[in-house]
Amino acid sequence: MTRERFEEIFEKTDTDFKKHKKLGDHTLAGLNIISKYIPNYVICGADHDILYSVNIDELIKAGIVEEDVILLRELNFIINGGDYLASYV
Repeated sequence: MTRERFEEIFEKTDTDFKKHKKLGDHTLAGLNIISKYIPNYVICGADHDILYSVNIDELIKAGIVEEDVILLRELNFIINGGDYLASYV
């Protein structure tokens, strides 16, 4: 996985809550995916209605697979500030 491919997936993949309804809360489901690769921490900060997660370069270095990147985007994760994953709650 390259950073370019990661960003391309996020640009071209649409959110699809209905497809993943069985996973429950989309933010929690995404954080569980991230924790497979970076188990020590998954939330780096929070604001009024958004949770900030890990740097995408850390996920790439940890070996995230394309299927999980697609799933994160379908679960409505965004790349915030150009480097970090985030999810509105």
